Amino acid sequence: MALLAALVLQLSQEDAIRRLIEQLSSDRIEERAAAFRKLEEVGRPALPQLEKAAKDSDGEVSTRARALLIRIPIRERLTPALVGAFEGIYDRLALGDWLPVFLALAADLRLPAEDRRYRGVSAEDLASLAPIAVEAARSEGDRVAACQAVGRLGLKGAIPAVAALLRDEAPSVRSNAIGAIRDTKAADRSAAVRALLADPSPVVRSVAADALAKLGDRESVPALRGLLNDPAGDVRWWTVHALGELRAVEAKEDVERLAEDPEESVRRVVRDTVPQLRRAP
Repeated sequence: MALLAALVLQLSQEDAIRRLIEQLSSDRIEERAAAFRKLEEVGRPALPQLEKAAKDSDGEVSTRARALLIRIPIRERLTPALVGAFEGIYDRLALGDWLPVFLALAADLRLPAEDRRYRGVSAEDLASLAPIAVEAARSEGDRVAACQAVGRLGLKGAIPAVAALLRDEAPSVRSNAIGAIRDTKAADRSAAVRALLADPSPVVRSVAADALAKLGDRESVPALRGLLNDPAGDVRWWTVHALGELRAVEAKEDVERLAEDPEESVRRVVRDTVPQLRRAP
């Protein structure tokens, strides 16, 4: 009986979906709008029939079916807080505005509570938007902004998309991707960051050294010791600092050799770091 009841319910739902799809071509605007809204609320169960309807010879039906095929998966990514606070978010995302919407929401979260436009929205509400927003970033500036927002909000679920940017041609993007991995504490990406200690850009090398220290990556100590001879003073500074944070006592003598470094900032960080290495267990 339970199986029969489930089958009846399934058939009943399929019939209801079929009728709603037929109403997408109604002569009455209100009926078309109501059918569209109800199909959107049905969600994923309506997708198989909507895929067929998207190929319908009736232009009214096929156009609205294609729109629903885009909107229903979007609906699954939106929390009630987002829907309630961001008017028109369905339409914006359906048009492909994932990155502008994500960045607007991320920027709003930085404002004092009384100045916020999207009140009630939290960082967690943006978690499902972030990966698509990162992938949608086209310009160098957009990719940097996306990485910064992911890191600032601690959206670890977006890190697979961010990690792909470690191979970006722009040093600013690579360094900000490393920063996002560091700030989200994504230690499982340490090996990928470790490889960038040999990056052509001194900025990327510096950020990688800092990130590996923050991630507690002891496996990076041998490579960091080699980086103490880097031609860039900033890289040497960050490398000494990183070895100190990692309590890399085995690097103490290497660090001490930089006590006469030509850069005053490096000599200073050496003086601050050596005592930490002496106290290291």
